[in-house]
Amino acid sequence: MGYYDGRYKRVVLCCDNIRSKQQLEETLVHELVHAFDATRKGKFSSICHLIACGEVRASALGQCHDIRSPSHRRKCIWEDAVRSTASHCGGADFAMTLVQEVFDNCVKDTAPFIQPTTRL
Repeated sequence: MGYYDGRYKRVVLCCDNIRSKQQLEETLVHELVHAFDATRKGKFSSICHLIACGEVRASALGQCHDIRSPSHRRKCIWEDAVRSTASHCGGADFAMTLVQEVFDNCVKDTAPFIQPTTRL
């Protein structure tokens, strides 16, 4: 539904695939988290660890932010992060390992938000 273009430093939203205001907001927040992360320096053992952390954060602050049940929210973040990481870093098995290694620290990182987002 959207992506962050690091080369041109822009967020691109594919409007044909966005069906609601909520979906637009979640996609925009997800991609803006990637844009924000592109400006940060982090200490990761590989680029794939950096990608996995970004996907965990973007999912936690984007499309999974309003899931009330902690176990369902964790599952939403996990599955989305693994799926996205796999597309960049060589498959689902490797992506699961990467997400597992970064999940606990990255899911707590809500920057640039002071607290979890509440949308209108």
